[in-house]
Amino acid sequence: MSLPRLLLIEDDPVLGPGIELALRRAGYDVLWQRHGLGLIEQLQLETVDLVILDIGLPYEDGFQLLKKIREAAYTFPVMMLTARDTLPDRVSGLNMGADDYMTKPFDLLELEARVNALLRRHSAQFLNESIQCGRIRMDLQGRRVYADEHALDFSARELSVLTYLLQNQGKVVSKTQLLDSLYGEDKDVQPNAVEVCISRIRKKIEDADAGVTVKTIRGLGYILDAS
Repeated sequence: MSLPRLLLIEDDPVLGPGIELALRRAGYDVLWQRHGLGLIEQLQLETVDLVILDIGLPYEDGFQLLKKIREAAYTFPVMMLTARDTLPDRVSGLNMGADDYMTKPFDLLELEARVNALLRRHSAQFLNESIQCGRIRMDLQGRRVYADEHALDFSARELSVLTYLLQNQGKVVSKTQLLDSLYGEDKDVQPNAVEVCISRIRKKIEDADAGVTVKTIRGLGYILDAS
């Protein structure tokens, strides 16, 4: 059985290795890095069970990275670290999808306890969690899509659009809403990206005979329905 994998993004050259060592001793597989450049691309390649995210980072701060994580539909817990003990910062992080918040300096034993609690809670909440429409099923944790038990292959962009459609199945969603869901995957999203993704998603689910259709509602957007 593999160890729970934690991604620690902390630019402090002393604190980062200290947290990494403490969590490894506590029984976790820890990947420490000092910035979040290319984070979404990294998450597409690696399985991560929890992210520990400093707010004060170079290039992109923790809030920006948290926004990208949630827009990309990743549901694993995110713990925020900060040296700024202000209520607006805490509220902002929690409202953006953070699961916990620790202010520096903190006790490493408390950090370990909170990480353990987040993983337990997440495991209980998302065990076998999936979204179903027709014969299409999306595994939220693994970001995998199946027609019955046959795995379907979608790009990161297509997954983001399909996730949003599944989460809002039976409702009309606008092109703007779907376009916003793509910004977590790529800063250089073009206006026609939604149409391209919808076209490819339609073809793949039609080829799989999945009992699902993506309808265009002229002037309003798109709707995903079991056919």
